[in-house]
Amino acid sequence: MWSGTTLADGGAALATALYIVAREENVTPADVHRAQVGELINRHGEAEGEILLSWEARLRALGHDLDAPGDPVSVRWRKLRGDNSPPGSTSDAVHIDHGAEHRWGPLEGLRSVLAPVYENRLQF
Repeated sequence: MWSGTTLADGGAALATALYIVAREENVTPADVHRAQVGELINRHGEAEGEILLSWEARLRALGHDLDAPGDPVSVRWRKLRGDNSPPGSTSDAVHIDHGAEHRWGPLEGLRSVLAPVYENRLQF
């Protein structure tokens, strides 16, 4: 929650990031560290699209067909992957319906969830 608004994309992106790192490292999601999740989104010099493509490559390497309607991870990824970012010229207030979901896309949503303001609430 952020000012009464659910960061749906951030929560879903966090779950996806925990899944990717846990599967790649062969650990439980509880054993994934915040820095490992941060490394998935804070890749200096790469554009947002390149970062998302790297997530997709990692999901494929874990055995997911991103077009498969029966793969639950792929279904959620396609929903999450949709660009729901507010136009750059518009105030966020225009796009927030308090009590509703605020859709920013996986990377911005995850950055918001990992923001220092939530550090005490999000322990991992």
